[in-house]
Amino acid sequence: MEVFPQIDDAYISYRYAQNLVDGNGLVFNVGEYVEGYTNLLWTLLIAAGLSLGWSAEATSHWLGFASGCALLAGCTWYSYSTLPGQRKWLATAAPCILLASNSFASWTASGLETALFSALIVWALVAQLHERSSWVIVLCILATATRPDGALIALVLLNRDLVSETIARRRFPVSSTAWGPPLLYAAAVLLLTAFRWTYYGDIVPNTFHAKVGGLPVESGIKYIRDFLADGSFFLLIPAVFAGDPRLRAGWTHSAIVATYIIAIGGDVFYHSRFLLPVFPVLISTCLSGVGTLLDRGKAIGTLALICVPLSISWSLYVPSVPADSIRERLSNVRLTMEKRSESRQFNFESDKATKDYADRLRSASPPIELIALIAIGRIGYFSQIDVLDLVGLIDPIIAKSQAGEKYSQYHLPGHQRSNVDYVFERAPDLIKIPEIGAAVYPLPAFLDLWEDPRLLELYYWDSDFKAYRRKPRPTL
Repeated sequence: MEVFPQIDDAYISYRYAQNLVDGNGLVFNVGEYVEGYTNLLWTLLIAAGLSLGWSAEATSHWLGFASGCALLAGCTWYSYSTLPGQRKWLATAAPCILLASNSFASWTASGLETALFSALIVWALVAQLHERSSWVIVLCILATATRPDGALIALVLLNRDLVSETIARRRFPVSSTAWGPPLLYAAAVLLLTAFRWTYYGDIVPNTFHAKVGGLPVESGIKYIRDFLADGSFFLLIPAVFAGDPRLRAGWTHSAIVATYIIAIGGDVFYHSRFLLPVFPVLISTCLSGVGTLLDRGKAIGTLALICVPLSISWSLYVPSVPADSIRERLSNVRLTMEKRSESRQFNFESDKATKDYADRLRSASPPIELIALIAIGRIGYFSQIDVLDLVGLIDPIIAKSQAGEKYSQYHLPGHQRSNVDYVFERAPDLIKIPEIGAAVYPLPAFLDLWEDPRLLELYYWDSDFKAYRRKPRPTL
């Protein structure tokens, strides 16, 4: 079946899943045990689909669709649960706001785990509101198995009784009610960590080493600002007036996530995938604020309510790419479907073009047994050739490397690492980077290779592959 074009990073999980189903283990390159993914549960679900005879793309498409529906339902129920009886009708706006979001539209169709992770977060908040402690524990464990930052929601929800009793009694409680949930969660995390250590030899995914560090605070702040600039900033206006204590856990989690995003420098992709999990809290807080203002007076409440259609309209029509001014944004208003389609354009080339390229790689003579590149997902999945990731997602040596002086010059989240000596030591048959002097974003991995004389000594530019091909070794 035909599905929306999916993001290159999704194919990293697909290759891990395919190798698992083929009996090669949960690895990207056969024989190299490196955790180059951050979505264990999602990858295992893809593997389950492959084992049933479905394609990875179709499996992730339907998982994304189901997760999106669960996220919509969870957002609606969370809003309904946090609104007073006479204002519960406002919850009908919650799915409308979420559906209009380009973050929602983008990441439910991306092939990645974002929608599933977001759904688990919001349903954990709902379970906490309704005091379903067993479900809170299960959902927090599933969220952490989906993404490591699921630990943030567990930190907020599973320690609530422990913290409140400690504050009230001024000493640590001894009750199972307080200690049970965090200890059960800790046991699950220990099992997950033991698996990582025994299988991959590390207690965190390799991507942690590859992505964290080297970015200024401003990068993370800009990431949050861009999310708000896509229409969400209208929701902040009534949200200021929300005072319902039932939203406190959601606010706390959102604040921790914002701090975490600033600390890691945000993300390389548009449409704010790291903020989609907390978007239902912002929506619910906005609607709670509208309800508060409606109670104060019809006029001020109506003005607050207008922020909802303003947010929806802005999300659907006004360009999401940052502009120099509001006037510039409004002068480029586009039809809804055009903007929505644009939010799902993840790749520079079509899947067909990538498959054709992969076929040529497999049939090359002399054979290409190792290819070095950055966008490793689709080419790696379709070609099944061993890959050397130039920014280290699936390589612990590069992941723990720096990028020399250029490390502080160019800031692209997740693309800061470089180790040119190691690359030449591995001697890949093909180094897929732009030709020297090309007008591209100057990633450290590109610059280090361009400036190293070994590139032209050992490789030549192959215009057919648009990459540097290793020169034939001299015969004796």
